[in-house]
Amino acid sequence: MSKPLVPEPIRALIARWIPRLAFVIFVFLTVSWLKSPSKSTGFDWVMYQDTARLLLSSRVDLIYPGITEGLPFFYPPYFIWPIAPLGLLTRTWGYVTCALAMVVALASALGLLSRTIPGSWKSFATVLVVVLSSASWTVMLQIGHISAWFLFVLAAGLFLWTRGKNALAGAVLSLMMFKPNLGCVFPALLLVRRQWTHLAGWICGFALLLLSTLPLGPEIWRDYFRTSRAVASIVTQEIPMWKQQTVYAFWCTVIDTRHSRLILMSWLVSIGPLLGLTILAWLKTNLDSAHLPRLFGLIVLMLVSSNVYLFLYDGLLLALPGVVWYLQKDSFRSALAHRVIGVAILFIYIWQHLSVWVIKGGISLVGPAVAVWLVADACDLLRGGDLRETATLRT
Repeated sequence: MSKPLVPEPIRALIARWIPRLAFVIFVFLTVSWLKSPSKSTGFDWVMYQDTARLLLSSRVDLIYPGITEGLPFFYPPYFIWPIAPLGLLTRTWGYVTCALAMVVALASALGLLSRTIPGSWKSFATVLVVVLSSASWTVMLQIGHISAWFLFVLAAGLFLWTRGKNALAGAVLSLMMFKPNLGCVFPALLLVRRQWTHLAGWICGFALLLLSTLPLGPEIWRDYFRTSRAVASIVTQEIPMWKQQTVYAFWCTVIDTRHSRLILMSWLVSIGPLLGLTILAWLKTNLDSAHLPRLFGLIVLMLVSSNVYLFLYDGLLLALPGVVWYLQKDSFRSALAHRVIGVAILFIYIWQHLSVWVIKGGISLVGPAVAVWLVADACDLLRGGDLRETATLRT
């Protein structure tokens, strides 16, 4: 029997100290933020509230590109309804409402994951401390973003799927279309795996979202697509790439030019294997409660690494595959793969803090680390060959 790469006493020491250090980081960041709450003015939550006020004052024609200085509204028209209540609140209560909503969303997401993936309360306490001390959570809360909402939708979809509520799971996953660059992958995967009931639920859910925009008039979609093209230009040419978490951002910061075809070719060559491994893992793996958490984790890893843009606060989605890695160690066939992923997670956690609080520039390295994580996880899943069974959760 081969000796482990890391001696057991050292592994136990690391496992004992990681949650303690994460708690210290969480307390430090929280106290630092509370001393300067003004840091949370003029960010995403202000854009949400400004948009809600435009809706409630019947100034729908101004929603795109919006009236928030330096921050155009680029969400789809059906996203306007969930944020409409913010228009009734003051600035202070608008921010408080956004922050509290995300606290509830994160708690609900972790609660659903605890019911989907077996684990002790101590394990989930460790997960909670690490997530709360992450740079993604801290930045998300400061600027009033909604990344925790998407983590909740993923956790809810996974929970419902493992419980056999297939149509409802598909409908819930359609809510990821609040950010189309996150949600469009699900109908494709459901179609590839012939999950017809899930796909029907997704289509019905998305259709309801589209129908909800009828009171806003057909012009709202024309304005939305026009603004989206402008925002795409802003994201790729004006916003610093070191703030993003993708492989595309890595190549932009390495090659250091926004208009080079070399960036596009490097990105396409890099994400090809990532997309292929994700699809192959979904095709070859049984869709049961034992494997679905890891398959959902692969989707998150693919979305983060292969997107054209995904910011630091959206890195909160990595909590899902992180929880799966931590609690489903026994599902890994290769101890080496599990350790490689552990190193990648630790690097991502540390680098996100360094890049946003200390370096504030340089090369974007999270994307490549997530890519390594995806490759290790997918290859480990595929080691067992074709894991499909005739009695999968197909309908």
